[in-house]
Amino acid sequence: MRHFAADLKARGINVIYRAYNAPDNQGSLFGEVQRAVAQLTPEALIITAPGEFRLLDAMQNWEHELGIPVSILEDDHFLASRNDFANWANGRKQLRMEHFYREMRKKHSVLMESDGPTGSQWNFDVENRRAPPTNLHVPAPYSADPDTITQQVMELIETEFPDHFGDLAPFPYAVTRPGAQEALASRAPIDACMRSLIETGWITFRMRAMLVSFASYQLWLDWRKTAPYMGRLFTDYEPGIHYSQFQMQSGVTGINALRGYNPIKQSRDQDPSGMFIRKWVPELDHLPNETIHVPYASETPLFRPRFNTNYPPPIVDHKVAARWAKTQISEVKKTASFRTRSQSVNQRHGSRKRARAKPDNANHGKQLKLL
Repeated sequence: MRHFAADLKARGINVIYRAYNAPDNQGSLFGEVQRAVAQLTPEALIITAPGEFRLLDAMQNWEHELGIPVSILEDDHFLASRNDFANWANGRKQLRMEHFYREMRKKHSVLMESDGPTGSQWNFDVENRRAPPTNLHVPAPYSADPDTITQQVMELIETEFPDHFGDLAPFPYAVTRPGAQEALASRAPIDACMRSLIETGWITFRMRAMLVSFASYQLWLDWRKTAPYMGRLFTDYEPGIHYSQFQMQSGVTGINALRGYNPIKQSRDQDPSGMFIRKWVPELDHLPNETIHVPYASETPLFRPRFNTNYPPPIVDHKVAARWAKTQISEVKKTASFRTRSQSVNQRHGSRKRARAKPDNANHGKQLKLL
């Protein structure tokens, strides 16, 4: 909430935010609302229905207690309203989550095909109850570093609620809308670059580096397979430049720093209004500037795989995949054999101490004469 309040203030919206440990905190939500009504004297109060029955029951008495009209709006963060669930449950002898789950998938076209559920099964409960294979690779979940505000809240909880259940640290969760968008990031900038390259045969150096980074780190593809494919697309393909740059951007030279590009950050920094994406990924042209870089995290419900477009959902978590790839490469760089090869590469390709052969001025002059 502190992040949300700060974001609203930055947009020029008047916000009254009362911190839990503020000296004048009234100690209850109604107490704060009552004080705000007394200070601002509004004609009416509009609030969002809470998810807690006790609080909703109390809010239904606020109009009488505050002496002004109070409107309680449905919370649209959920795919189903209270009335939707009540209508579904009416007359049923059993209330099973499985049945409600199927109805919601049908209604909102979630993992559905024209002839039934995607994969021809509603669930994989039986399979999921079995022990996973011992060699199963489970990618690390998305994680974000707590910023200053989050750290302050964590310290507050530790001070005020020392007997809280669970652990505060580590706290890898996204707590802002941009953070959530990063976690749900799409491949829109990558698709735009590839479509442009295939059509025109050329893109900028930054775009090339980002494509190689995405293929090598986020998708963990072998650069020896992606380099020839990309080379066939470039009209200015030159092997000596192409392969050395490909190796460097893939982090396999042994003498260069690992260079990972975040496609979403690059897209936002270099093309804030999304003009490049709108041109090459026209199915996203209807999205506003703030969401076109991350269309799957747009204003429509996040659980809709296509949110009224033909564009697919994200195939990988950028940050998690890149972090995992860099960890794998870093482990290799710790080995003795790597250091030996790295020194050899640096001596041959990176050293500036080797004597360079002097140009043959005589032959050079003869060549000029021939021209």
